[in-house]
Amino acid sequence: MKSSKHSIWFSGDTGFCEVFETIGQKYGPFDLSAIAIGAYCPRYMMANQHINPEEALQIHRDLRSRLSVGIHWGTFPMGSTEINFVLFYLSVVFVAVFGAP
Repeated sequence: MKSSKHSIWFSGDTGFCEVFETIGQKYGPFDLSAIAIGAYCPRYMMANQHINPEEALQIHRDLRSRLSVGIHWGTFPMGSTEINFVLFYLSVVFVAVFGAP
């Protein structure tokens, strides 16, 4: 969604692919991206429908998003991932890429 002042991108359910870089180049940068990161395990079954935190971080970069928020996690137990593990995993990936806050 774009207005004259702001742009927002919403992922919906998605697997990771190179199209996010194209979206970022063509329509970005985005002020805010809502990126779904839940129910991504087991990977052999869920990779085409749901992204994991590492892929979410790459999508954030590919879209050239100023700010991103992880959605689609922590509400209902889905997939084989513990309900709060997504936040922990995303925190570990963030620190590995950007360093400790």
